[in-house]
Amino acid sequence: LEYYKQRLFDNYYKDKEKINLSLTVLGTFIDTGTLFIAPTLSKELITFHANHHNNFCSFNMNENSFYLPGRWVPHCTIASRLDETKMLEVFRFCQSALNKISCQINEVAVIQIKLNERGVAIEDTPIFSKTLK
Repeated sequence: LEYYKQRLFDNYYKDKEKINLSLTVLGTFIDTGTLFIAPTLSKELITFHANHHNNFCSFNMNENSFYLPGRWVPHCTIASRLDETKMLEVFRFCQSALNKISCQINEVAVIQIKLNERGVAIEDTPIFSKTLK
């Protein structure tokens, strides 16, 4: 079964191109202690994400997932599980030290996430990955 899923993933992404991003937003998810930087949303990024979910919808095991189209907040985590004091310290540092970051999505991966008792991600393990063209 895993081999079959890997082949589906590889076949779907074999001709997908890299996506240019501009990381311009510094933010936090409320009540999580997570600080992140996020891209300016582009039609290309939203379409890429929606097409992935349309193609792999039969594997969606959680209809309330935050990764589904319409609920997804694309981001790169800077720090997590921060208390209020550390959050303010890290936020201030990032606000003064970071500039707009131009980058690309070069690879797509499926990861398995381990959550703690509060539902906070504490570990992740790559399952499949594919480099984009």
